Amino acid sequence: MTERLLLLLLFIMPSHLSKLDQCDLCPPGTYFVKKCKNGFPHTTKCEPCPNGTYTEYHNRLKNCLRHTHCAGRNMVEHPGNATRRTLCICEEGYHMAFEFFKICLRNAECPPGTGVTEQGNGCKRCPRGFYSDKHSFKYSCRPWTNCAANGLAVIERGTRKSDVTCGPLNLTTVGLTNFANAKDLDVTEAISQPDISEDEHSLQTHEIIVMSLLSFLTTYSLVLSAFALWRRCKKCKNGQPRDRLERPDPEMDYANGCSTLPVQESYMGEIIFRQTAPVSCAPSLASLDVLPDVSTYLFVRHF
Repeated sequence: MTERLLLLLLFIMPSHLSKLDQCDLCPPGTYFVKKCKNGFPHTTKCEPCPNGTYTEYHNRLKNCLRHTHCAGRNMVEHPGNATRRTLCICEEGYHMAFEFFKICLRNAECPPGTGVTEQGNGCKRCPRGFYSDKHSFKYSCRPWTNCAANGLAVIERGTRKSDVTCGPLNLTTVGLTNFANAKDLDVTEAISQPDISEDEHSLQTHEIIVMSLLSFLTTYSLVLSAFALWRRCKKCKNGQPRDRLERPDPEMDYANGCSTLPVQESYMGEIIFRQTAPVSCAPSLASLDVLPDVSTYLFVRHF
């Protein structure tokens, strides 16, 4: 029984859909009431949408769609009509957190140097050429003033937290009370020289500090080395004994081949061995003019 019902539905539905597809769609601002007659697609019956409802596209809807109700922090951006839906927008300082539910949340408060993002859900660092000079939860970064476009010169460069200061090109006509810091300014240099952001200035300051520290450490090392060398030379001039490695062997005079009797003395708390004259020294073979015959020497030793 179930299989027969399924087959019947499969047989009926395509024919029903095919007849409905032959009918014209209802235009925007209307909804579908009755299908067309066979062979007459333009006989589709449509009705206008009642107040508070709409349809934006051609359709076969049996009911029009209701307009969105903007409430709370939502404000009406574009009022709707029969062919266009109502658009809501959050009031200033708020952003749409959930588009489907139309919930507005307060923007994050951004400090100077940053601005509210386009979505309003965070803060964005001001890029070069833009600034933000106060805490705000509704303003984004603003561009620097274009002094040249107004026929003025740049008196003070801008940063992420401040706008540029403009002044007249002819500084000779400007009183010092108004531009005290601009009396020695070269206008040509101020216009041609690119603006330096606060970050670049901070980076240059750090580089100067590092270079100064390295120079100080190098100079300090050189002074210590020179002082140590000066003290060593001063000890040598005062007659302090040389290193023990340079003293001769007190027990043997290897040059003459004889032993000596060392005499022990004390000098400034340090033991020194002074070599005396040899007690008995046999003549060395190196001092003889004629070397003895080896065979004769062996013969004498035998007897």
